[in-house]
Amino acid sequence: MIKFFRKKKYNWTPISEHKFENVDYPSTNLKTNPIDPLEVEKISYPVMAHIYKKLQEKGKITVIDFGGSNAQYYSQFKKFAGSEALNVKWLVVETKSYVDSIEAKQFENVKHFTCLDDAIKFNGGRADILLASSVVQYISKSLYKKLVNIAKEVDLFILDRVAICRKAKKKYKDNLGSLLTIQKDIGFPCIFLSENYIINSLRGFSLVDSFDSVFDHQKRINKKVGICFKGYIFENAN
Repeated sequence: MIKFFRKKKYNWTPISEHKFENVDYPSTNLKTNPIDPLEVEKISYPVMAHIYKKLQEKGKITVIDFGGSNAQYYSQFKKFAGSEALNVKWLVVETKSYVDSIEAKQFENVKHFTCLDDAIKFNGGRADILLASSVVQYISKSLYKKLVNIAKEVDLFILDRVAICRKAKKKYKDNLGSLLTIQKDIGFPCIFLSENYIINSLRGFSLVDSFDSVFDHQKRINKKVGICFKGYIFENAN
């Protein structure tokens, strides 16, 4: 397994829990590495379908897109829903350095924020959907818990492109069964989570859908070491 990870074409180096604990998360609590535009063009149809279903139910909705970069998922949704996308208020939360450095796509109903609290306050303390794509594996457990708490106030909590590990050597796992790694190109922690951890952390929610995320290399990785990238749609049971 470790030989596989150390091949140059893969970007993660497994480490022991002791070493992992001594690696600092970035002060921003979010990744800022650029997203491959070819990956963005691959529409995440399950995500789009559930957002569209909620839009049909309510007529107008608000999505908080945590770690949403340059609103790529809104671009996908425009392709999926056409002019009906204008009925979605899309609030993207990203790092200050990212927001300051990009030329944000100008959509009338898209706003960028540098923290979750500001996005929530902007919308009067309420949203319909919380979306986090390719984020959970990069953030601290305390920030993940904050996401879960915020998700308790929305209808849908959508996780996409979550790095999942189904098997790993014990020395590289934490007590929750997650595979601990350092992502080499950005030099900070990336956790391949156990699926049980994701589901158990959201016990107050109903899992209404799960699916394989759109990555070309997913099947190749899955065959070798039992890791993959998945998406989950959780509905607030309250």
